Amino acid sequence: TSERLTGMRAGLLAVLLGAGIFYLWGLGSVGFQDPDEGMYAEISREMLASGDWVVPTFNGVPYIEKPPLMYWLTAGTFAALGLSEFSARLWKVLPVLAAVAVTGALGRCLFSVRAGLLAAGILATTMGAYLFSRITVMDPLLLLGIALAAYGIVRAGERSTGHCLWARLCFWGGITIGVMSKGLPGIAFPLLLLALWAVTRRDGGAARVLLTWHGALGALLAILPWHLLVARRV
Repeated sequence: TSERLTGMRAGLLAVLLGAGIFYLWGLGSVGFQDPDEGMYAEISREMLASGDWVVPTFNGVPYIEKPPLMYWLTAGTFAALGLSEFSARLWKVLPVLAAVAVTGALGRCLFSVRAGLLAAGILATTMGAYLFSRITVMDPLLLLGIALAAYGIVRAGERSTGHCLWARLCFWGGITIGVMSKGLPGIAFPLLLLALWAVTRRDGGAARVLLTWHGALGALLAILPWHLLVARRV
């Protein structure tokens, strides 16, 4: 009902507000905690300084161990907010908060408003999620990508005409975010979840809704250009 949906939105907003204050408080007050954290921040700084958004470099040497989505976002934050630990970590907090919101929506679709709010609260207060938001790593974006893809699967499982486009956007958008931040796991986990849904529900309807040529083409158009460009340059 509309009352339950309004209550869900209000409750989720309260969870996000509390989590946002908790996650952002003191975000830049501590120096880099891990060699990788400093390295990823330096790669983003060099990207901004050089103006080369195709080939990430570390100390001037190409570093393409991972796709560049996190570097792009962090370099953009450096440009907007300046160089700081806060700027380097902001795009670790924001994906976690977004994943909390998606998890709440996922719980509501699968179970109830109460379950959705509880799931969002559990994720927001999980030690691992908090710790990974305090250091510069790629995992928060992967978490968001998988959460979006899972939400798309559940919406596709409803198979309502009005849900199909939104389900495809979430599923393939989640895959794009995951692949452009972490590589192969970004597509492996969503496809595994889709297969698990089909097996446990004994219904391949969600797969038929999601696995369309135009959905795959959209994701490829978002993912392939950087891979082709960097392969040509390095």
